[in-house]
Amino acid sequence: MTGDGRGYRGGRRRPGVPDGAAQHREWLGLVEVTGPFLSLPVLRAAWPTLDPLDSDLRDRLRRAHAAWLDGPAAGQPDWVAFVLTDLLGWDDALRWADPRAGTGGGLGGGLDFLAVPVPEHDTAIVPSFALLTPGTPDGEVKPDTVACLGLVCPPGAAPTARVSGSDWAATPTDRMAHALRATGVELGLVTDGRFWALVWAPAGKSTTTAVFDAVGWADAAERHVVRAFVSLLARRRFFGVPDEQRLTALLRASLDRQEDITEALGTQVRRATELLVAALSRADARERERGGPGLSGVDAHDVYRGAVAVMMRVVFLLFAEERGLLPAGNDLYAAAYSAGGLRDRLERRAREGSEHDLEHGYAAWHRLLALFNAVYHGVDHPRLRLHAHDGSIFDPAEFGWLPLNVDDRTVLHMLRAVQVVQVGTGKNREARTLSFRSLDVDQIGYVYEGLLSFEGFRADAVMVGLIGRDGAEDEVALADLEALAATTPDLPALAAALADRHKDSGIGSPRALARRLAPPGDADAVETRRRLLAVTGGDYPLAERLAPFAGILRADLRDLPVVILPGALYVTESALRRNTGTHYTPRELA
Repeated sequence: MTGDGRGYRGGRRRPGVPDGAAQHREWLGLVEVTGPFLSLPVLRAAWPTLDPLDSDLRDRLRRAHAAWLDGPAAGQPDWVAFVLTDLLGWDDALRWADPRAGTGGGLGGGLDFLAVPVPEHDTAIVPSFALLTPGTPDGEVKPDTVACLGLVCPPGAAPTARVSGSDWAATPTDRMAHALRATGVELGLVTDGRFWALVWAPAGKSTTTAVFDAVGWADAAERHVVRAFVSLLARRRFFGVPDEQRLTALLRASLDRQEDITEALGTQVRRATELLVAALSRADARERERGGPGLSGVDAHDVYRGAVAVMMRVVFLLFAEERGLLPAGNDLYAAAYSAGGLRDRLERRAREGSEHDLEHGYAAWHRLLALFNAVYHGVDHPRLRLHAHDGSIFDPAEFGWLPLNVDDRTVLHMLRAVQVVQVGTGKNREARTLSFRSLDVDQIGYVYEGLLSFEGFRADAVMVGLIGRDGAEDEVALADLEALAATTPDLPALAAALADRHKDSGIGSPRALARRLAPPGDADAVETRRRLLAVTGGDYPLAERLAPFAGILRADLRDLPVVILPGALYVTESALRRNTGTHYTPRELA
């Protein structure tokens, strides 16, 4: 390995040495994250490869680690002091609340000035240690000279667990977040020796925690985790880099990207809900053709509520599987139930054949329904134990009409929509696999809130979905488009009229619409009619009526034009949330 720790010689990576992206993915997979954390693009820009540990430091780490494991309780003070002073290099910038607490150097003098009273629980939060700006005189220590606060928990008391014997339900990480907001310091570190929880609590934003488990730090297999811990929290990252490269700045940059991801996720879940409603509508039509009742007794609003419930169930299940709240590692669960594993199976089938082949199967939908029932009722099997979670969102009786046949292609796109987000625009557009380990409950709330802005309806006539700004697109009757076209003398005039009528939806400029409405070439015309026939059930006259407007019809997740036939269910924006004031409860209020 070269002196900078990058594992390269002569510009080529050595065999067996992971590149920077692989290193970051590896350690991120071993850290328990809650809330928006460092994104992979930000990590790769700041650390093309993780900061190295020299051989002397690795030897001292192994010795200190072994001594701590020999007696975790008695060895906690020395181990914590080693990590802070030697591994992170805080040394003379470290101040202990109790000078006797640290044996590895550091300043004395106490930290009472940083104590945060909590009168409603008759207690106060007093930091155990703090990282101060180097050169700060003892008599001039103020909160703005503090770079990071620290709390040491009793040995064996995990930072994310409730405090034993305390009436206050807040965990040590919760208490640290409270102290950070009260003092204006953004970063905190909470540890019992084994678990090291990095807490970020920026003003007006959600709290982030990233928990590193130190039990395997001496093993080569977990060396990247130690290097990541040092890379993020070493003294240099606080005081030896430009402001925009400091940890708080990198977290904020990641937060901006995370907000982009949240926006994209909200849009995709809404589009997946639209797709599911359309699939339920097709299933309804098929059943009625066979003489069954279909959804004749179900209001369009309830169909939409059911589709929203299904999508939120999928989101919660993926969240629970990645966080170990469901037995995703159990072989039977993975083979017969897992929501995350289901998408992989469908993707493989699509690759081996085509997506169109998936339209003729319904097994994936019935597997989802089985998973919903398993979560609600529980499973008692020699190979799988899953206790009943109950809860209204998974109650099978709430939407008892749901067991209609929904095709596997629709299920594939439902699962893609919540697991792979498309962010950026143009050449910068990229697909990112979403990590539900780092998805915050606030982000789930945001997604749900966005769904409250829409409603389900039944079409009285042929309707089409127009292009526009995500979430603001219009649905209009085909007859209205035809009437508008009949009153305009030419294509530019039609484009101008459409731009004016639908300007609030972001449909585009007259010039852009004119280009979209221009007749396509022969090859494109054939493809356009094929796509229109696919969504009209082979109705050639209707496809011909739609063809002049094909360029301004938006595509669904299957990349087919949004065309709603008479009697079919569809989703469009509603005033329901605006009129009722419905809004999810923010974390701060909860």
